Amino acid sequence: MRHLVNQLRNRLTGASPAPDPFRTLELQHRLTRLSREIWVHSNGTGHEFANGFHSRAALIAYDRTLDESCQLAGVPVPEGEGSTRRLMAEATLSQAGWNW
Repeated sequence: MRHLVNQLRNRLTGASPAPDPFRTLELQHRLTRLSREIWVHSNGTGHEFANGFHSRAALIAYDRTLDESCQLAGVPVPEGEGSTRRLMAEATLSQAGWNW
């Protein structure tokens, strides 16, 4: 019942509902895990092809998770691509109070 009252109040006042804290925590944990994985594979272990493949896959997953995090936090998803876009998304999320 309380959930319905909050939804009605948000619609009447035009306020957006607060994001689910457990979903926020899940995304922050995923960003931490992916950034650690990217770091490990970028240091190399003598298997350059495999490290390059896994590093690229982790970067794609990291970028998609950043996009999802921006949407959940209600901040604009930066335009562009690559490391510049990644840095802008991280800075925007950090300003919104996210940490990982």
